[in-house]
Formats: sequence, C-alpha cells, structure tokens
Amino acid sequence: MKKFLLIMIFFMSQLHALQFCYEEAGWCYDVSTFQAFYLFHSDNAALEYVDASGIIENGDAIGAFKKDGNGNDVCVGFLRIGSENQPDANGIITLATMGNDGSFPDYLAADEVPFLKLYDASTGNEVCVTVSGAVLPGWQNNGIFNHHGLIDAY
Repeated sequence: MKKFLLIMIFFMSQLHALQFCYEEAGWCYDVSTFQAFYLFHSDNAALEYVDASGIIENGDAIGAFKKDGNGNDVCVGFLRIGSENQPDANGIITLATMGNDGSFPDYLAADEVPFLKLYDASTGNEVCVTVSGAVLPGWQNNGIFNHHGLIDAY
C-alpha cells in the first residue's frame, strides 16, 4: 500500500509539470494556469529580413518572450506553424502566453508586454517581429488580443 501511495503521489505531482519545447529553436516553456492569447492573421505577415522568404511557412515558430532579472530571454509561449491547427482554416494564428501564477516568477505579470520572435526553420534564423497596425497590448490573465498581422522589427 505504501508503494502504491508513493507512485500515486509521484504521478499526481507530474500532472502540474507540463512543458513544451521546440528543440530546433531552443525554446521551452512550462504551462501556467495564468494565460493570455494573441491572435494574428497569417496572410498579413511581411517578413523581409535577409534570407527571408517573406512568408511564414510550415515548421517556422513564433515565440513570446520577456527578460528575466539577469537580462536573459525567457520563453513564455510559442507555436509552430503547421502543427496543432496553426494557422486555423481562416488563417488565424493563436499564440498562447503564460503568466506568473505564483509558480513562475519570470513569466508575464499584468500589463507587461511580451516581445515576439520568429524562428525561420528553413534558414535557422531567429528574428524579432512585431504586430502590424496597433501596438501589442500588455498581458492580462485570460486576455484575448486580436491583431492584424506580423512584420519584422528591423
């Protein structure tokens, strides 16, 4: 019985530790109970940095980041194009971002604005991107922010 209880405790403790990684880009984040969602239209992505194809392709990834106390980039969410219905049938890309629920002090707090990066899988380049149209709003738990598209930040 003691062995069974230890196994159950271990199993239950692992339910709260869900991590997603995109190894090619070196991006990982843990799932938080505090989340917000940024939506972009894939047809309105204009990426014109050196070596860019100008479009977002399958295998590319869009990530949200913030700086920690040491100035390091902390991934607070990403999505891979071509997986998990990204973009959806209407061309909408949904980027989930994680907030600090007490377990993740380096994650987003209310009104903090994440910065976005694109990982171009065909070139291995990582570039900063921003939204076209309005300014990216500050993070809010359970927030849903609809944006026109993405452009490179250079």
